[in-house]
Amino acid sequence: MPQSLSSMRIKRLNSLLTVLSNDSYITLEELLEKVKYPSARALGRDLQFLRKAFNVKITYSRYFHAYHLIHTGDFVLRTLSSKEE
Repeated sequence: MPQSLSSMRIKRLNSLLTVLSNDSYITLEELLEKVKYPSARALGRDLQFLRKAFNVKITYSRYFHAYHLIHTGDFVLRTLSSKEE
């Protein structure tokens, strides 16, 4: 399953996990807006990639209609400074 990771994708994955870790539950629309995803499909691909490549535990709650981060797995989350965002 080797996939190349561009620096832009790594930054986007880091932003995604940062947003997920800051909010208890977050809707699809909020994720798309906060992380600036071009589409729901792109977000879905990144979620799937994080789950498979890094064992990140992200669930979807039908009750809240929102995503929830349970564990960051093997992904090393880096806090971005305001200049980097």
